[in-house]
Amino acid sequence: MVALELALLPLIFFLPGYFLVNLLFPRRKSLGGDLDPLYRAFLGILMSVSITIVYGSLLVNLARGSDQVLFKPEYLWPGLILLTVLLFFSGMHRGAYPRIRRWLRMTKPAPSVEMRERVDIFDRLTDVSTRLEEARKQSASNGLGDGEAARLRRLIEDLETEKRRLEEEAMGLW
Repeated sequence: MVALELALLPLIFFLPGYFLVNLLFPRRKSLGGDLDPLYRAFLGILMSVSITIVYGSLLVNLARGSDQVLFKPEYLWPGLILLTVLLFFSGMHRGAYPRIRRWLRMTKPAPSVEMRERVDIFDRLTDVSTRLEEARKQSASNGLGDGEAARLRRLIEDLETEKRRLEEEAMGLW
């Protein structure tokens, strides 16, 4: 029995808080760049102790007024285990454990062919619009030779034509 309780000590001092921190801050390096793992571990310890104190206080207050004592290991361990599992899966849902998600194949379903076409047109339209703006900025700058200015005007006309064509194609899909 003592060996089991020693094995469950991380449940009091680390796991619930660590999973809570990962739930609140799912992206890596969001707590402090290179020191992110250290901050997560430190906050995990602090939050785990806090969670255990709050849960223990809840058990004591639930038994208040009766002769039954609820602050016992047989009530403490299952509650902490359940809370830890809930925090872990909630964090995984928010993206805190991408490797585990990939391993469990909990990715989003593949987009439909129609959706892929829409995304492809949108990407091409974004690319053409970006290139058009860059060409307009270049043509507005001073010091361009006649040949370069004429090349940029043709490029702008071609990009505007391509943009209109893509916009019409996109409107047909929506």
